[in-house]
Amino acid sequence: MLAAVAVAAEPGIEVSANRQQVYLGESLLLIVKVSGMERPPEPELPVLDGVQIQFRDSQNQSYRSLVIVNGRRTVTESLLRVFTYELTPSRIGT
Repeated sequence: MLAAVAVAAEPGIEVSANRQQVYLGESLLLIVKVSGMERPPEPELPVLDGVQIQFRDSQNQSYRSLVIVNGRRTVTESLLRVFTYELTPSRIGT
């Protein structure tokens, strides 16, 4: 049986937050997922006036899938590094 291996090599970035609104005294988590790089550097976040940014965590994640069509196997591998930041406003604003 033949096997083909495809590695997701195209670098990419995905950014999300756990909340859409945050109030004074509360915080939100900003999640930055960097893909397609074996050891990506920590992203450089811009300085935001009135917002305290604190690095929380980073984790490596890898995914592997196997698809068999007409006896032909294709394996796809994907690497991710997930960076988590806590953002806390220090004043009211939009």
